[in-house]
Amino acid sequence: MNKSKFLKLLRSFTSEELKSFNKFIRSPYFNTNKSIISLFNFLKINSGNFILIDENRIFRHIYPGKQFNRKRLRELSSQMLSLCEMFLSVQNFKSSDFDVKLNLLKSLNPRAIQDHFLNNYRLIENNTKTGIINYDHYNKLIILKKELFKFYNTYNFKAASQDSEAIVNDVAKAVTFEILRCSIALETIHTEFGSEYEKFITEDFLLVAEKYHFFNDSIIEIYYNLWLLTSRKDHNAYNKIISMYELNKSRMHIDIKKEIYLSLHNFIGYNGHLVKGFNIKEEIYRVLYVIYNEKLMYDVNGYLILNFFHNYLDTLIDLDKISEAEDFININKSELGYEKLNLDTINYFYAKISFKKNNFRSALSYLDKVSNSDLKLTTIKKFLQTVCLYEEKEFDKLMQVLSSYTRYLNRKLPVSSQFILRYKTISDHFNSFLVNYDNKNKLKIILSVLRSIERYPYRLWLISKIESRLQDLK
Repeated sequence: MNKSKFLKLLRSFTSEELKSFNKFIRSPYFNTNKSIISLFNFLKINSGNFILIDENRIFRHIYPGKQFNRKRLRELSSQMLSLCEMFLSVQNFKSSDFDVKLNLLKSLNPRAIQDHFLNNYRLIENNTKTGIINYDHYNKLIILKKELFKFYNTYNFKAASQDSEAIVNDVAKAVTFEILRCSIALETIHTEFGSEYEKFITEDFLLVAEKYHFFNDSIIEIYYNLWLLTSRKDHNAYNKIISMYELNKSRMHIDIKKEIYLSLHNFIGYNGHLVKGFNIKEEIYRVLYVIYNEKLMYDVNGYLILNFFHNYLDTLIDLDKISEAEDFININKSELGYEKLNLDTINYFYAKISFKKNNFRSALSYLDKVSNSDLKLTTIKKFLQTVCLYEEKEFDKLMQVLSSYTRYLNRKLPVSSQFILRYKTISDHFNSFLVNYDNKNKLKIILSVLRSIERYPYRLWLISKIESRLQDLK
């Protein structure tokens, strides 16, 4: 029984869910087996966390005076699993007012209570159209129209035609919205990992959406501009999204807001350098500030999204907003989730702040506390170590660490992303700088190459060091 599926489910329940489940199994509508109640009471009182399970004690408690029968316990476990699953289904169902009302419509439809059905239909349709827009918004409108169609087919077939245009419009919106979301995600994956996907179907379909003015729907239009931004790097789309977001954000669910602003953030990070006159640091700070201010930076478990934590702190430090960065760490360090990664991340950013303050010895001390358990964090940590060692003039140790770092990147490169490639590129330039430290002509070539590339970590730092070295060699 210790490995029973129902125990795994019970262990996942919150304290409030356990209280509700206790009421649920006592309702004769859902459960008529009193042994289930006895089992739950015993587990709750004697094991608390549902981990320490003694089958013999359980059996004696539920069936006093009877010989132990494992088959009967298995049957009871199976019933308990079914009740746990039913409870979760009912809880989820109750949490959605739309699902409750939709099922009411489905129940009213065959009962020939036409006025009652139509009154409820109009109410739920109005609430859905004017309510908060989430990922399911457009699908909900289609589901409602299908239920109305069933009603017309049963009681007034001719009247079905009066809603035909609205039905087609809602279907077009739903399909367009899903295509746009998928295409934006695929473009992001393409940018990060270089993977390819078929674009022609998307482009042809979206020409229709554009022709019909995005079905007069501002959210569809925002997502269309997000697609233009991610697929065609259209800077005009970027400005349009920001202005349209402000006009429509009161109706957006937080997941929609998050998706829009994280897409803007990804565009700046990967393609901002392609836009003439675009101040990347200031713009990314503006976008990240909105994400932070509107609380869009949490995942489904309520933890701070690690990439947001990284990018916001990187931006604050790059803009010399050191006190703001330190405050941000202190306020949010308990919300990073996984404890070890939490501590590693905080130590890394304390190291980066120390580096910004030119306290390189302190930075190295913090970096020594960062483990190598996370690929991204290990990559940026090791490179910052090489930079700090250079600043401390520890050249022998620097060459050892840089050589080890190059081998590490070469091992990771075949299965990694553009992120690793960027660090591999700047690491190779750094190594070339050190190898040709006294060769003026080669240093000039390295400097020229560095000036021609964009958006590489520590590029400006390395340029400044090569320029300084060239001055020394005059």
